[in-house]
Amino acid sequence: GGPVRLWRSEGCGACGGRGFRGRRALIEAMPVSDTIREAINHRATAQEIEGLAIQDGMRTLWRAGLAMALAGETTVDEVARAADEA
Repeated sequence: GGPVRLWRSEGCGACGGRGFRGRRALIEAMPVSDTIREAINHRATAQEIEGLAIQDGMRTLWRAGLAMALAGETTVDEVARAADEA
């Protein structure tokens, strides 16, 4: 419950206007379960495999980034930029 608080970076000359210092890893990792291994062996599409991985609990790049934004560790804009480059 309760309101959601998101942050906006302002930036300065030292950070090149980005508003960030240092780096954080934004990753999407897909453990290969037996279900996914079987799908790969049956030549499933990338979308089918991704769906199975999400069902198995994989957090997509977007979900991982949004969790970081909700924790105040980054901004939604930075997540969009990083996820778009991936």
